[in-house]
Amino acid sequence: MQRLANIDPVTGLTGSAVLWAVWTQSQTNRRDEPWAELICWIFLPTLCKAVTFSIDRPGIEKANESQISPSPWLWLFATCIATQAICEGEQGSNWLMPLLMPLLLIAEQYLGHDLSQSASSRPFFIFMFANTLLGTASTALFGTFTLLDFNLIRFALSTISAVASFTMYLTLIKKGSNHSRHIPHINIREGIEPLSLRVIGTLMFALALKTSVFGCAVPQVLPTIILGISKAFTWFFVIQTAEHATWRVAVPITSFSILSTIDPYTQSWEINSFLVLIASVLLLAQIIGTIPKYPKALWILSLIPIIPYFLSLQAIMSSQHMAQMSFYSYQMHPVEEAIHAAQAGFNSLIHRQSKTYAAAHDEYKRRYGFEPPPGFEKWYEFAKANQSPIIDDFDTIQRSINPLMKLSGREVLEVMSQVYSRPDSEVWSCEYSSQNSHTHCSHPRRKFDRHISLLFNKIMKDVPTDIHSLRLLVNHFDEPRVLATSKALGNQLPYQQGRDDDESSRHIWDLVSQNCKFQELDSEAFEDWSASPNIGLVRNHTQQVDICQHPEHQHTHGLLIIPVTFRPIEDLVPILSTGSLSTMGDILLPSPAYLEEEFQYDKTKDMDWDSKHNKLYWAGSTSGGYANGSRWRDFHRHKFVNMINNPAKDQTYWYLQQRNGFIERVPSSFLNHRLYNVAFTKVFQCERSTCHDQRAYFNVRPWAHKDEALRYRLAFDLDGNGISGRFYKLLASRSVPLKQTIIREWHDDRLVPWVHYVPVSQHMAELPELVTYLTSTKSGQEQARKISEQGRDWYSRAFREVDMTIYFYRLLLELARLQDPAREGTLDVK
Repeated sequence: MQRLANIDPVTGLTGSAVLWAVWTQSQTNRRDEPWAELICWIFLPTLCKAVTFSIDRPGIEKANESQISPSPWLWLFATCIATQAICEGEQGSNWLMPLLMPLLLIAEQYLGHDLSQSASSRPFFIFMFANTLLGTASTALFGTFTLLDFNLIRFALSTISAVASFTMYLTLIKKGSNHSRHIPHINIREGIEPLSLRVIGTLMFALALKTSVFGCAVPQVLPTIILGISKAFTWFFVIQTAEHATWRVAVPITSFSILSTIDPYTQSWEINSFLVLIASVLLLAQIIGTIPKYPKALWILSLIPIIPYFLSLQAIMSSQHMAQMSFYSYQMHPVEEAIHAAQAGFNSLIHRQSKTYAAAHDEYKRRYGFEPPPGFEKWYEFAKANQSPIIDDFDTIQRSINPLMKLSGREVLEVMSQVYSRPDSEVWSCEYSSQNSHTHCSHPRRKFDRHISLLFNKIMKDVPTDIHSLRLLVNHFDEPRVLATSKALGNQLPYQQGRDDDESSRHIWDLVSQNCKFQELDSEAFEDWSASPNIGLVRNHTQQVDICQHPEHQHTHGLLIIPVTFRPIEDLVPILSTGSLSTMGDILLPSPAYLEEEFQYDKTKDMDWDSKHNKLYWAGSTSGGYANGSRWRDFHRHKFVNMINNPAKDQTYWYLQQRNGFIERVPSSFLNHRLYNVAFTKVFQCERSTCHDQRAYFNVRPWAHKDEALRYRLAFDLDGNGISGRFYKLLASRSVPLKQTIIREWHDDRLVPWVHYVPVSQHMAELPELVTYLTSTKSGQEQARKISEQGRDWYSRAFREVDMTIYFYRLLLELARLQDPAREGTLDVK
């Protein structure tokens, strides 16, 4: 107690300022930041008048304590405070705050402050980093580099924020007279009141402008009030410290609060966490070096960043040790079991393919119950000549074609014409001719066909088909179009009463699940992730994407919650789409995106397995659904990023651990973020206010290079508005794709989960254990490398451009038979 009583008063004020700043920063919610700023400036004048500190400090001359007169500078300052509050609330743009330190140092030198005083009594380290321009600039640059994410937009907003803060500090400095060459004393009680009135007025105007232009989320009342009062106490102690020491101390106090409250658990890189710790210590040295009397007691504040840092190291090492010890050599991890089972299925897929045309002909009849289409033998010869590993497994085509066989050829052509002629039908009519292997696509209003004709012309160039001409209807949108109908045909064509409504930005679950029989769920189709010790691994991809067997998908996927575009057609009509839901009838074709330069695999950008970062990577936009309220938190991309980054600190993760000789599923709030590099890079497809809510909630990073994922061993891939165009690039690379989807694609028959890629469920409960196993255990790393090599090899054999040709060639044969005017409708198709 005697030592506490002997602490210098300025040291006590500095310590209080730092603690309040740290606590305030740790509680800051960007969503409510402008409102909290308003509450702060309402409460601050009362606090400053109610509490004062009188400390005699030699060497600091007091000026006349006259009230700060109203001037345009005060209005400018108020405008800057409002700008800073809005920018902070929208973008978290306080990352350039450390750069104010050298600016304030120059200002103090200009105003005649003697920086060399008491230098001889201070350690060289403290003096170097606190009282010289070089040291201050070095500390500022290092602190800024540690924080900055090199986002140009954020950089600009941060500069505005920095100018606002700099203006604030310089405005509060009263020069006394034009010839004065000292830093005068500041009359807080007199000066803060007129200042705060202008700040309040400007903030109210800024909030009104923000509400009218961007929309404004309703703040959380009690937390916002507490945060605002906390900000007021922070400024109060910072002002008191600066008044009795130097205004330059305000910047390192604020910067220290920002850096020291960065959670080391959430850093993707160990070096980042370590640099944040070093920068925090340097800023603390700056604080200590700028107050008049050297206060050794303030070094205890270094524990604020040090303790969490070492606790995070201990937790990470403990999790790695637990992962390595939970499964002994004689125990097989569930992931390894799934890989072994899938390998057997893949071997069966390869060996069951027909070796002769007669066998392929008989297999076709056995599977589908009728003869192959005309030209099938020529197709078989083309497929064999090009060494296609898949001959028989084209169920994806037949699943969509068979219902249409109920219509006659003339009826098919008629319904195609009816659909194309509808207003806003949004389908392309493409004419294919085998005479010149050319396809031309047209649309009533649009000019750019999203490379549809480019795809057809490229993959069907010089292919010797016997199809003279064929009409194709191709979906313009990413989202599927054809609703499966349960109506009886009778003597009436379904298109006469078909649906063609615009269901965009609406909940579509009832539409797409209208034919499901949920009471007949197959309980063995997927692993029950809630049962111990299972973790919810995907065992069957076909059943995983079947929304009738997974009604919970209606709450976990943006397409099923609120799609960006959904123009359903409830007809028996052949429309080609790049992806489809399990209950819909779109005919699947390879996506033109797979041929676009952005999604092409470039082996020069890839690297050897041993050189890749041993972690999971994903960066992308907020596509996948239209955010017009609070439902965006349930969208599949948002749930994934939220699960990994956990900005709300409310996630529960599941791991498999050995306890009492048994493997159990254990909940934990810990996630080893050193194993992940996941973030949004763009927020769009949302209402203005909802976009700003998402930017305030997520830490949006700068744009990422299109090949950045190739630098990581594990690369995540998930649906956007439709299929993901980057999947083939990952499959062709030396990385392991982790794939989450509920959308069917043309390649589903030829890809085998756990052999060519790692499937991930919609609930993602298995993801923490899955990533831990694949990155932190010897057997997991071996299995990951094996999947990478198998996927890469299979891509070179089954996903060549000619393999797309073989698929599309066979699809054209089926469509040609379907449209044959001489063909009668068949009601007994399998």
